[in-house]
Amino acid sequence: MIEIATARPDEWFAALELALRPVPAEDRASRVLHALALLNNGEVDPGGVLAARVDGALAGVQVAIPMAGASGLLWLPQVVPAWQDSPVAERLVAAATTWLHSRGAKLAQALVSPSHLPEAGPLLRCGFRHITTLHYLRRDLHDLPQLTAPAGWQVRSYTAQAAELFHRTLEATYTATLDCPELTNVRTMTEIIEGHRAQGVWRPDRWLLACLADQAVGVAMVTELYDHAGWDLSYLGLVPQFRGRGLGSALLVAALSAARRDAADAIVVAVDARNWPARRLYERFGFVTIEQREVLLKILQQS
Repeated sequence: MIEIATARPDEWFAALELALRPVPAEDRASRVLHALALLNNGEVDPGGVLAARVDGALAGVQVAIPMAGASGLLWLPQVVPAWQDSPVAERLVAAATTWLHSRGAKLAQALVSPSHLPEAGPLLRCGFRHITTLHYLRRDLHDLPQLTAPAGWQVRSYTAQAAELFHRTLEATYTATLDCPELTNVRTMTEIIEGHRAQGVWRPDRWLLACLADQAVGVAMVTELYDHAGWDLSYLGLVPQFRGRGLGSALLVAALSAARRDAADAIVVAVDARNWPARRLYERFGFVTIEQREVLLKILQQS
């Protein structure tokens, strides 16, 4: 009989070793110890480490991580060889998504390397969809592009007074977006803002509102990630009526300049493979692809 339950503290090490089995052997031990430290410090909710047991023995593991902004992240479920042909993996995924929903998540996603996509069958059989490939692009900031701003162009930092306009503009940029349109209308604007704020070291002067002749035309968000992991261009978008006019270039230069002012050496951006205008813009400004991830998504609750 298969029993699914939260892993006990005495099982954490073995559970994490199994959960991180896809990691290359030379990196696995350090990753296990790091994840174990996060559990012991309470930085990762241990309730999301789900163990499948058969006759008391560990048969599989699923890690689910609640994220700020009503979302959750799943690792690929891992099952010991003796139970590969059983429903253990699917039972783990179902339990994990139920647990995430109980914690307020409206969506669950898994970011999987292309080489591990064939192992995503249990997710797909539990209602996840493979929606796209994310391209991670990087650019050094030692030299910034020179660009003449359009007449009437102004970039303002996020402030309490401008918050409502910033939020309305951000929401408008989602209209007809090519970046994961499956997420549109799933979460409230409050939840989206909460998710962005939690991505790293939040400073309002790194959130930019672009205006042209006193009309708000787009937003950009630059984030310094925790633990010196680098800098991230978390979001850049224009409202529909101002697309295709070269304003994306001006906004991108403003975002790169904001990161450089804070002594960032490089910045990374993730872009949907289907968003060819954004990919073309980034490549034109010297970004190069460093990694890809396959996105699997399940909507747990619609706003």
